[in-house]
Amino acid sequence: MAQQRTAPKAAKTAYFVRVPDPNGSMAFFNATEYIGRTMPFTKPQATCAMQVKDETIAFSLLHLTKKVATTIATNPIQVPRGPLARLDRRAGAYQDLAENEMVADIEGVVYRLAIERDDAGVARVELLSVDGKEGNDLEHETFELPRSAVHMDLYLRSPKVPRTIAIGFIGHLGK
Repeated sequence: MAQQRTAPKAAKTAYFVRVPDPNGSMAFFNATEYIGRTMPFTKPQATCAMQVKDETIAFSLLHLTKKVATTIATNPIQVPRGPLARLDRRAGAYQDLAENEMVADIEGVVYRLAIERDDAGVARVELLSVDGKEGNDLEHETFELPRSAVHMDLYLRSPKVPRTIAIGFIGHLGK
């Protein structure tokens, strides 16, 4: 007897915008209800799209330049489906990650890291491999974060649910 396949659940999507809050600090506000409409914020600093699927939770975070912020603030909000789809696709390759492992792809260089969380939830990471190099080859391995915009993706297993968390970041990291 043939087993009947069940269709995957529909993805749940949310969209957040980081703007100055009334206290003068920065905060993310849920702008999901404005998808397809003009953004209600005039000075967005960053956007974060989130998509939850059966096996993946993907976050696409974009720090905005002043020029891009102006464009985003004056146009209808669009979910960045391409970056979310790319994160979901690549997360499939990391389904074998242990709960104490993380992969960081920084500008195309893949770092595999061990991650240790203490009782307070603070994490420490240790480098395991870089583009396949391991052990003594890593003694002097370092990298500098660029002054220009950086593109990095992080992949790890959720410690709470059986899903891979995929985080994509594009932007300036600051001084």
